Amino acid sequence: RTRAMASIPETAAARKALKVSDIRAILDAVGVDSSGTKPVLLGKLEDHVAKQTSEAAPAADADAAEPQPPAADAEPPAAPSPEPAPAEAISEANPPPPTSARAREPAPEPATWEVDRGSPVPPRMDVPPPVDVPPPVEVPPPPAPAPLMPPATGDDDATWEEMGECKIIVANLPPDATDLSLATMIAPAAPDATAVKVLRAADGTSRRTATVVFASERAARRAVIAVDAGAAGAGVAAEHHREVAWPSDEDDCDVAKTTIYVANVPTSIPNEAVAQVMGTYGGVARVWRNVEPAAVGAGGDKPIVGVTMTSRDAAETCAAALSGVYKFEESQPHTVRVTWCDPSGERALPAAGGGGGVGEKRKREVEDGAQDGGDALSRQALMCGLPPTATESDLATYFAADGDDAPCKIVFLVPLRAAFLTYATPEAAARAVATHSGTLRPPGTAVPVTLRRASTDITRRPKTRAGGGGDGDGGE
Repeated sequence: RTRAMASIPETAAARKALKVSDIRAILDAVGVDSSGTKPVLLGKLEDHVAKQTSEAAPAADADAAEPQPPAADAEPPAAPSPEPAPAEAISEANPPPPTSARAREPAPEPATWEVDRGSPVPPRMDVPPPVDVPPPVEVPPPPAPAPLMPPATGDDDATWEEMGECKIIVANLPPDATDLSLATMIAPAAPDATAVKVLRAADGTSRRTATVVFASERAARRAVIAVDAGAAGAGVAAEHHREVAWPSDEDDCDVAKTTIYVANVPTSIPNEAVAQVMGTYGGVARVWRNVEPAAVGAGGDKPIVGVTMTSRDAAETCAAALSGVYKFEESQPHTVRVTWCDPSGERALPAAGGGGGVGEKRKREVEDGAQDGGDALSRQALMCGLPPTATESDLATYFAADGDDAPCKIVFLVPLRAAFLTYATPEAAARAVATHSGTLRPPGTAVPVTLRRASTDITRRPKTRAGGGGDGDGGE
């Protein structure tokens, strides 16, 4: 049993991040029943740790009380001190400290919720009372989109240039394209380009994608429009290359953010049960859904459950323990996905094979409108929630096993612990989001990262952040 206790992590947070198999192995080793879901197993483990701690306390008290033999060179005992004051004086001036037995009184058992949804729901553990959160602030509707080509005036130019998106991505290039041939090919669409570079894999193979640099954002926007209109050849497409975080990106990547989004929660599970499970890992301030369960199955979107935790540490612990692992019901087909961004804004992809003509691409963007989180036609994704120790050289290793679907280019946003990932096609970007968001755990951390599509239409770029560190919600 002493060996089993040594294998138990010392802190509660570390114990909560253990895998189910590790918890069961520890419980079996100490002779405790190892059946049940993860929250139930965590409760049994915490009870065992508390019991062992209380049993060890009397032995420690006895060792401290045992008299020790005097040392050989000890000084002779000092003269006896004056008689102590009467007991009444002592108790009035200095009341005696509580006894060790009183200090070891067990804490009251936490309350539990009984939820019957066809499978056991873990008991609530350490759920603080919900914190009153003010309702979301009403904001005015966004302004109408700006013209694609702003007038060439001094004041307007200053606004257009301030974010500095001066590079574009050119895709669907011929496999044998070189920097020189590319410069010649796009010259009609981008006569004022200052540099071109074909992106290649580690073995030198062309990714059929290139970056083109301009002196200004306005010139880059003009080139995107010209390329998409066919000036660089049939089938060649272009979009702005994202290197600067927009205010909406800063909301999603805020390293102090405490709101997480949980996908794949069955509609039969109420918000109270979600709060019960999330409360196992820290304080829960609020739980809400973006779609009412009644709308699902009648043409409604997939429901996403938003959960605001009381601290960033609690949110990260929750994501590490549940994302890609936990099921609220044994019968549900997929495990939950926990992310830092609301995935419900993702729109459907174009059909495989390039996404249709260039004109159709722009037409769909205008008709469908831009989404808050990203652009479903974009070849770029935003990755957020990176560990503090991540470096630029680490990021490429995260996707080494993706082969041709690995990013062509990575831009590391160090202060935000985020990165922009550029892919050869919109389909490759979509597969990366579907595969890695909420499941990719970088080496050295159990907290998964989040991937979402990156918006590339600078005419819809927000000018300010939504406020509150990106922790707003969609209402209750």
